[in-house]
Amino acid sequence: MANAYSLRILRTELHYARDLLPHPLQYKAHPATQLAPLRGVLESIGICGNWTAYYSPRAHGALVMINGHGRATLRDDQLWPVDILDVTDQEADILLLSMDPLTALAQIQEEQARQAYAQTKSTDAAVDAFLQEQAARYTVKVPEALPLLPYIHDGLHRIEITCDARIYAAIAATLDTWGTWEGCEVHVT
Repeated sequence: MANAYSLRILRTELHYARDLLPHPLQYKAHPATQLAPLRGVLESIGICGNWTAYYSPRAHGALVMINGHGRATLRDDQLWPVDILDVTDQEADILLLSMDPLTALAQIQEEQARQAYAQTKSTDAAVDAFLQEQAARYTVKVPEALPLLPYIHDGLHRIEITCDARIYAAIAATLDTWGTWEGCEVHVT
């Protein structure tokens, strides 16, 4: 079966960061909050991913990185694996401007994310702190006091709860239980 997509990786080479120029359209800053856990992953696990780069006509044939800019700031004396692409300047621009944003469009399956982060720990403090920070994004925190609006209508005590979908998901089982109690009806809209 033939490949449906063109294979544009010419080869993989080892380079020092100083051998590559940053892409002229590179727009992302790499703060310490990103670089510390990245350094921790590299120190505790090692290099497990390649940079991408190409020889740019716009840069007079220099090797220009498409990704790897953050890692390039970490160590001058490190050889990094670099996938050398057969792309034009325009194609490299498109790759630079689309790869991370396309990755960011992935839809997170929150329950799986909660489970994955709950069972994953690192011995590196910066990596573990980063993982815990990410885990907090998928942990539903039900407020200690929900915004309850009690009132009496037709002789019955009524409580109205207004909340977003995440909090509703966290309290749905409780509401289902209340609905089984005699004299209690739960209506969800």
